[in-house]
Amino acid sequence: MLKKIQILCNKIASQKVFWLKPAETDSPSKLFNRRDLLAMVGWSQRLMNFDNELLKRLSDRRIRGIRNWEYGNLLGYLWKKQNIGNWQVLDVGPGDSTFPLYLNKLVGHMTTIDYPSPLEKPSRARIAKWKKNGITVDKGSMLELPYEDGSFDLVTCISVIEHLDDMGNGKQYSYSEFINRTEKGLAEMARVVKKGGYLYITSDAFVPDLQDVDNWSRKRKPGNKIWSAFRLNDINDVFVKTITKNNLTIIGRKDYSLKQLVSDKNRSSYRGRYFSTFAILVRKNNP
Repeated sequence: MLKKIQILCNKIASQKVFWLKPAETDSPSKLFNRRDLLAMVGWSQRLMNFDNELLKRLSDRRIRGIRNWEYGNLLGYLWKKQNIGNWQVLDVGPGDSTFPLYLNKLVGHMTTIDYPSPLEKPSRARIAKWKKNGITVDKGSMLELPYEDGSFDLVTCISVIEHLDDMGNGKQYSYSEFINRTEKGLAEMARVVKKGGYLYITSDAFVPDLQDVDNWSRKRKPGNKIWSAFRLNDINDVFVKTITKNNLTIIGRKDYSLKQLVSDKNRSSYRGRYFSTFAILVRKNNP
């Protein structure tokens, strides 16, 4: 079995679809190393074979496989659960992704919610396909979710919460207001999770003492201004504390080895030298 995985791993790497070719040994200078690739290869194939739109998203070289890592971490955990076919699932801020369609094949019922005019606006065809497949499509904000307490077995928020800094008119909220909005969004998502249910969040973080250029920001706005990312210490000071305060327990945390991100001068992500993507999986406590 391991040999088959290795053959598939080498095939994907040689095609350079979305991963850089992995080194023979683990290397902190690679966004994904050999171990990452082996762990994700199964989910990669399932996702990429689902439809052309999801394949296109996972193959986007600009983000260098980040979505595959984010989706794969979640799916790898869900695969171990026995009853997800009955789950009520909410995806917050799906944009134009077809990932909700993929999840919809695994769970009981899928609901999506996004701004009336989201940053990544889904096409009419995409929305029609969601609805045709039984997905509930709602409009609103994660700051005021229109659902009762404990409505969902799983809430996902994948590379979305960092955009709470964006006023939607090319301007940013102050960093303190951004953090206040983040805490409110986290609390709202926690509120609608059932007891014993799960919340899965991914986002980007940077090292504020070292980072002064954001590759993403340069494309959106002149100047060395960082958009839509959290300071490294916010992972603990904002996410961990807010999650704990709202009666949830962290059961999984993953990132791109943040210590190596700082210590290795070659370490980089798709956004710049001192950026990293992180994922947090939490479970709501029973009384």
